[in-house]
Amino acid sequence: MVIEHGYLVERYLPDATIEQVADATSRARELAREAGICYLWSAFVPEEGSCFCLFTAPSAEKVCVVNEQAGFPFAHTFSAVLPG
Repeated sequence: MVIEHGYLVERYLPDATIEQVADATSRARELAREAGICYLWSAFVPEEGSCFCLFTAPSAEKVCVVNEQAGFPFAHTFSAVLPG
């Protein structure tokens, strides 16, 4: 099954701790659920200060709104096809 409405969110969090990222992830996951979108996963690379989060949603705008409401800063949102 191919999912065509995936969105990869790229974050730069150079001073973040794993606890801070976990808290922000929880907020974003709850807000995403309330907005009817799906927060699939996150990967945090503390040595690089990078975090990537994957969502499925009808639009990138909905993903951006959820992240803004969660106070989870992001640099870019990319459209992504999930090949199964």
